Amino acid sequence: MEQDLPQITLADKVEFTLAVRDLFSTPVDAIVNPANSGLSHGSGLAGEISLVAGQALDDECDALIASQGMLQAGSAVVTTAGLMNFTAVVHAVGPRMGTGNEQSVLEKTLWACLQAAEQSTQKALSGDGDRPIRSLAFPAIGTGSFGLPEQVCAQAFANVMQEYIRTGGDADYGVRDIWLCVGKDAFGTFATPLDMSLLKMSEDDSADIAVGEVSLDVDDIAALDDDSVEEWFIK
Repeated sequence: MEQDLPQITLADKVEFTLAVRDLFSTPVDAIVNPANSGLSHGSGLAGEISLVAGQALDDECDALIASQGMLQAGSAVVTTAGLMNFTAVVHAVGPRMGTGNEQSVLEKTLWACLQAAEQSTQKALSGDGDRPIRSLAFPAIGTGSFGLPEQVCAQAFANVMQEYIRTGGDADYGVRDIWLCVGKDAFGTFATPLDMSLLKMSEDDSADIAVGEVSLDVDDIAALDDDSVEEWFIK
């Protein structure tokens, strides 16, 4: 039997949705890969993305590292999406716990993702590329094998996304629709620091928390009770 999963949408110039959702089923142009500095996708969500996208994604990442060198924490790059039904993948290199200034570095990473998406859209609209990114889905970067506490990650997302919602990013090339996909046990932690004054109002002007469209099948929903499902949402 299908069940509703929690979702909150905040909006001003941009919409931001926090949702308990499978990253791969999110209706966006591109997804964010929580990558390491060498773009080697061995395990966790990065490994799942590599598996679904196919060898072409790994080859493109290898070529990028060969030409540019290892990426620094706080950076992001865009590649094609291989076999996945997305326009692109934004590879985000977040901080590891214990390296210092983790929240600040994660905020820098999130801004880098948004700026990389804007640059990809600018190139596409100018005829110098084919990867416009107007909608983008994030996982909870760094909260898996990189060891960041969920509270640190949640505050970083709240700080960056609320500013981007209000400013709209680049007016011509900005991302218009942003998602953050988390596990159901983490939803409350990520909702807490968000500014609910930005809650998107329904047609009857009520400020109830929106319950999102569920695109997972019954087996996927049942799997949400299994701790292993966190591999689909975080790294």
